[in-house]
Amino acid sequence: MIAQDDPLIRAVLRADYLRIHDELDAAENELLVHSDMPDALHGLVLIALQRDDPEAALVRADALIALAPKGHHRLLHAEVLRQAGRVDQALEALVAIGKDHANSPGQRTAAFQRAADLAQRRRDYAALEALSDVWLAESAGDDGAVWTRALALARLARHHDALELFNAGRLRVVTSDQAVLVSEILYRAATVEVAVREIAGFSDQFGRQDERLEFLVLLAALRRDAELPDDLGDRVREGFVSFPEKFPNSQLMWAVEAPTTPEELEAFAERFVAPGAEAIAEVSEQVTAGRAPIAILAVAAGRRVSETWAGITPSSTARWVVGPLCNQEY
Repeated sequence: MIAQDDPLIRAVLRADYLRIHDELDAAENELLVHSDMPDALHGLVLIALQRDDPEAALVRADALIALAPKGHHRLLHAEVLRQAGRVDQALEALVAIGKDHANSPGQRTAAFQRAADLAQRRRDYAALEALSDVWLAESAGDDGAVWTRALALARLARHHDALELFNAGRLRVVTSDQAVLVSEILYRAATVEVAVREIAGFSDQFGRQDERLEFLVLLAALRRDAELPDDLGDRVREGFVSFPEKFPNSQLMWAVEAPTTPEELEAFAERFVAPGAEAIAEVSEQVTAGRAPIAILAVAAGRRVSETWAGITPSSTARWVVGPLCNQEY
């Protein structure tokens, strides 16, 4: 009934239907006669984007916000700027929307979240931290703002600062991706026992089915310089046994048979030990801790075993579990 009485509403509804069915020329014709109206201009912007023509969309979006600078129109304008490759302008526009209390809380949150997504895609974590400061100043209780700050701090290797957010109860874990981020922070900044216990708890929360969490439980346990409490020791041992069975195609950790001949040992080292001082230092630490044979260090250093560390004999480990350090973004 309303559409019959209002030509603009009728045209917008008709254009939306045509646009969804990829009849873009017909949809555009419906709206062009009303192009001096914000709702029609909004639809024309969407049509230009659907045609993969961000420059035409930007001309229309500029006219739209000049005519009606409302929150939802400004959000669309920022998206057009992004698609047109003007990311700095898009970020500036989104932050302005987020700070404008004339917009609805939902629009402001959406603006900050989109700005955070843009900064994260650019791997500009200093900008992401600065954005989190603004977001928290505008909405201190917003979970998105807190998680944005935690991610920025973690990527800037300021894990102890990020851990303070967790210890203050400000990081409420709901998704497995959130659990992985907090687990990474715990692994880097908490004591070994606290890290293993908390990460194991997160893995249990998600049924021990997320290999990233199970891997971080084991990785955190490898940092220990003393025995873990019995319950955690049992949990870690069970994890080492079950990981290859649960995640046979994992790229985080592999189960391999220990080499038994010099040739197999050399091939093993060439495959799994990266060249360079950093790798040699890492292998040396494993040897010192009794978790790897001295022969691996010798191969990594390009020296004979007797020259590397006299008096140390290879371990008789029957099975090794190896894998890369956790250095991923979640």
